This record gives sequence, structure tokens and C-alpha cells, in this order.
Amino acid sequence: MGNSATKLPAQDLRDYQDLTYLSKNEIVRAFRRMQREVKLAGRNPQQPSEMFLRFEDLERMPEFMFNPFRDRICSVFSSRKDNTLTFEDFLDVLSVFSESAPKSVKTAYAFKIYDFNEDSLLDQNDLAELIRRLTNPEQLGGLHDEEIQKICKYIMQEADLDENGYISLTEFELVVSKSPDFVKTFCIRF
Repeated sequence: MGNSATKLPAQDLRDYQDLTYLSKNEIVRAFRRMQREVKLAGRNPQQPSEMFLRFEDLERMPEFMFNPFRDRICSVFSSRKDNTLTFEDFLDVLSVFSESAPKSVKTAYAFKIYDFNEDSLLDQNDLAELIRRLTNPEQLGGLHDEEIQKICKYIMQEADLDENGYISLTEFELVVSKSPDFVKTFCIRF
């Protein structure tokens, strides 16, 4: 990149620090990383406002390559809603998945990522898809449908407090509050 690399304007850097849970160094590292990924994708890394990553670009990145939810992460964080991430979207991803983000933010975004049908509730189908992705059926053989349904039923019994057949964000937050390791596991390190 050398001298031809575009630099992040100082005011933008300050604004990004104010709007994220990232440090100045993390933002600069993210900017350089995005420039590199955009260049690897065969596009010219321009100003931050003109850079974007496609879903395919994320698939090449080691931090996302094996994440079974990378398509959902891209979809949930895409401000354009076209499965691309602008630089600001990319910072949002890194911010939410940083160790500095509060549990409430991580929980809200985890809920959105796991809400595959995007109806603001987790239902049996969302849970089944979540379990399928976590058990990685293509590489490990995965669970049988009957096993997945048993797990879904158990989760519903534990989490669906109002017994309406759905898990709301509030119910999800209660479940996550009982899991002290959630914050540690819901992180991406760059």
C-alpha cells in the first residue's frame, strides 16, 4: 500500500471512537484491514465512505471463514441491506464483537443474528437452523432432525416463559444472563 494508501481523517477517527467500543488503534487496524481486503477483492480501496466488503470477501477472512453465522452477520449489519458491509458497518461488527462491548449490546445483536426469518422472535424454525449451523452437519455428520426437534423443545420449555411458542428478546436476555461465558464467546479478535 505504501504512500498510495488513503489515510483515515483524524476527525473521522475521533467520531468512530465516540460511536463504537473500539480504541483508536483498533479502528486504524480495521481500516487497514478493510483496505487490504478490498484490494484483494480486485477493487480500489478508496476513502472510507466508498469502501465496502461483499459477503464473499468476508468468507475469505480467517475471522469469519469458519463462523457458521457469517451470512447472518453480514445481513444484520449491512446498512445497505444488500449483503455488503460499508466501512462503518464493518466497524459496527467489530465493535459489537469486541471484548469492550457490553453484554446487552452483544445479546441484542446475537438475537438478531439468530432470528433467521427476521420476525423479531425466535421460533422453532429459528432454533432448528441455529442448532444445524452449530452442529455443522456437512463436516461432522450433524444431528438428526429428531434430535434437533428434541433440543428445540427443551429450549422452548426453558426459555419461552409466557409459553406462546416464541422466544422474545426479553426471554433471550434472561437466558443469556444465566450464561457467564456468553460475552467471552461472542467475540471476534483482529
